Formats: sequence, structure tokens, C-alpha cells
Amino acid sequence: READGGAVERDDGHVCLQPPGVAGQRLGVEPAGRRRRRQRDLPLAAPGLAAAAVLAFARALGEFGATIMVAGYIPGETATLALSIYQQVQLGRDAAALGLAGLSLLLAFAAVALGEFIVRRARR
Repeated sequence: READGGAVERDDGHVCLQPPGVAGQRLGVEPAGRRRRRQRDLPLAAPGLAAAAVLAFARALGEFGATIMVAGYIPGETATLALSIYQQVQLGRDAAALGLAGLSLLLAFAAVALGEFIVRRARR
């Protein structure tokens, strides 16, 4: 049984002093402060986290330089959307490159729309 100040009374009547919440943690009980922080802070941080995820996705869509310099273009292994567009242009397949560029644009708009939806839903 946990008493005030973190003191725990055992069945044999002895009292053990422990930091507050330690006895509950040993029994699998989440401390009230942590639960309150999770219930308060995560909803407040959700719009920022969603925006960060959308920006990271959009940045990854446009990542070209590092991939081409480090990994090169190995079909089936290092083929990213940006590298595929580059490869199609180099091969003279402009129509295919334009289609891939349109797909990239569509994915970027979808990501921004999804992020906006998540942010607006979190504000309700």
C-alpha cells in the first residue's frame, strides 16, 4: 500500500521509503503526472507533428542530389521517383518523364492536403 510521500507499508507492518510513484511503477501503474502529460501534450503537439511529417515526406520526394551522388541509379535497387524522372529524360523519353513528374506533383499535393486535414481535425 502506497502512503503519502512515497512511503510503502508492507503486509508485515514495516514501512519502506521510496520515491513517489516507484511502487506503482513496479506494479505496472502509470504515474498520474505522466498520464496527464500524455493526455495534454500529445493533442497539443499533434498539428506540429503532422506538419513535420508532411514536410519530411515532401522533402524526401525532392531528394535527388544525395541519392544520385551516393547510390547512383541502379534499376530496381536505388530507383526513386526523382531518379526515375532523371533517367527517363536522359533516355529521351520525355512523355514518361512528364508522367512521373505529374505523379510526383500529385503525391506532394496529396501529402499537403492530408497534413491540412490532420491539423484541422486536431483543432476541433
